[in-house]
Amino acid sequence: MKRFVFIMLAILCLGGCGKQESRLETRGTEILLNPSLPENDATIGKVMENFAKKSFKPLARHLWLDPAKPKFMLLFSRPGNGSHASGAEISGLFAEYDAKTKNWTVTAQAVSFAENGAWGEPPEPRFVKLGPDRYGFTMEPGFLGQGYTKQALFIYGIKGSKFVELLKIPSYADNAGAVFNDADIYTVKVNIYQVIDNGKEFYDLKAKVENTGKYAITPDDEYYETFGKSREVTIVFKNGKYIVEGKSQ
Repeated sequence: MKRFVFIMLAILCLGGCGKQESRLETRGTEILLNPSLPENDATIGKVMENFAKKSFKPLARHLWLDPAKPKFMLLFSRPGNGSHASGAEISGLFAEYDAKTKNWTVTAQAVSFAENGAWGEPPEPRFVKLGPDRYGFTMEPGFLGQGYTKQALFIYGIKGSKFVELLKIPSYADNAGAVFNDADIYTVKVNIYQVIDNGKEFYDLKAKVENTGKYAITPDDEYYETFGKSREVTIVFKNGKYIVEGKSQ
């Protein structure tokens, strides 16, 4: 019986990023735990109404309890046509809370800034703090075709008043559904780690490539194109996006 092996990409500090935020805390720091619900704010409500008029539905939300100014991100999606190659359109808003005025301010919003997923549906987003005061999320869509599984990692973030794609790299592959012999199975996975440095606008990333079985990474392969011969690379933020540094050719 053919096996389907699915290995999720391990990313440090996804979700609430509580570990990262705790590093910013010092003795006596006060963190507001109960800002007014963003969805109840009039300004945010108007943006949500505009998305709804364009047939976008809420996809996921996250609240960062930043000690100085809580942050909120709300993502929306609009289904594609349902074909295998069709993803969903992604929209979003990002807001900050002012404890003095007790109001939320929408500082970034975008309609259809990305299309991601398969069969017309979006992948599950994972929210992440990308730097001391930088916020975003990841998506890792994948597909299975003729027994072969492939995945890619996308990182999206806020730059100015816009949502932008900051990184796209291959993250996983296997042939478990295409072979009968366990000895013929291969897997390739890329683990991504953040390197926490609060002196940088965006944290550096480290990518570590692991491959097992009979998979040869050759010059015409997407992993070679991304990482070269290296199996561990540093990914830095430069000129508005993440780029792979020190790739050996």
